[in-house]
Amino acid sequence: MSPSFTALLIALQASSTTAPFEFRGLTVATTEAEAVQRGIVNSCKKHLIPGVRECALTDRSLAGRSTLFGVVQFRQGRMVHIGALVSSQYFGLVRGALDERYGKPCLVNPSTERRRGPGDSIYWCFDDGAVRLQQYATGGMTSFSYYARSYDDLIGDLRPSIDF
Repeated sequence: MSPSFTALLIALQASSTTAPFEFRGLTVATTEAEAVQRGIVNSCKKHLIPGVRECALTDRSLAGRSTLFGVVQFRQGRMVHIGALVSSQYFGLVRGALDERYGKPCLVNPSTERRRGPGDSIYWCFDDGAVRLQQYATGGMTSFSYYARSYDDLIGDLRPSIDF
């Protein structure tokens, strides 16, 4: 059985930075209204998950490269998730930018299967959540995701457990 994302965060707590997560002015304390007012997000709408609203990031780039999309999810008005997708050709560039910004990753999980499925997964841990950079072996994409600690409780059985 796969551990939940929250379980992974608890297991890696010793590797956490002492600082809370921050990305372009967004933290777990940022409200949807604040993010819209400051021009960080726009085009907000109800998400399929009850109680969640999703907004588009206005700056759709990572490490200076255009993303396919960039979204922020809010629950009860507070930020709980950030997601963006960029071409895998920029994996190293994005990784370097994240290393520079957040320091040494708390977990590097290299892929054992290069022909299909997920590729390398790299995590930066924070007291209030974690960033995952995932390079996919197929499809030529790399995903950047931040999950607040409350995210696993939010979606529960609505998605399969994350395999680590």
